[in-house]
Amino acid sequence: MTAGQLMKNLLKGFVFVFYFPIYVLQMGFGWLWNRVLDPAFSWLMLRVALPLAAWVWRTLLEPLWRYVFELPARWLWKTLLRPLFRFIWLYMLYPLLHYVVYMPLRFLWIYGLRGFYVHILRPVLNACRIAALWIGTVLSAVWQTLVVRPLRWLWRTLLHPPLDWLRREVLKPLGVWFRSWFR
Repeated sequence: MTAGQLMKNLLKGFVFVFYFPIYVLQMGFGWLWNRVLDPAFSWLMLRVALPLAAWVWRTLLEPLWRYVFELPARWLWKTLLRPLFRFIWLYMLYPLLHYVVYMPLRFLWIYGLRGFYVHILRPVLNACRIAALWIGTVLSAVWQTLVVRPLRWLWRTLLHPPLDWLRREVLKPLGVWFRSWFR
């Protein structure tokens, strides 16, 4: 018997000793659940619990919910809260926001900042964008020339051939040899 077969048989024995009792318990509990407990629980849920819950909801909880919470809440919303919120929005918040926040900002934009934006800031930003594109193009060309091409040459001429030889002549035969042990 070779060392690989010995190791394989030893591993099979460990798997049998440790996994087989767990497998037997799993199969036993699976059979118990599928054949005995699940049909009984399903029958109890379908025939007893769900009809009982539906009857309790229809006869006790739904009228309680409807007459104690839903109808008073609708009446409260319709007669008190909605008109109150509408009054607050129309006569307090909207005028405050319109005349205190919106109108001063609009005045400031039209008579102060718009001319600065249109005549000064937009042309400066456009020139900065063009300059940034030129600088990015130059930096990309410099990076390609000074970093990427020398690293590519270094990889192709100095590093890749010995690593490829190592993979082809040493690591691959070693892997085939190890694989033949465990067949």
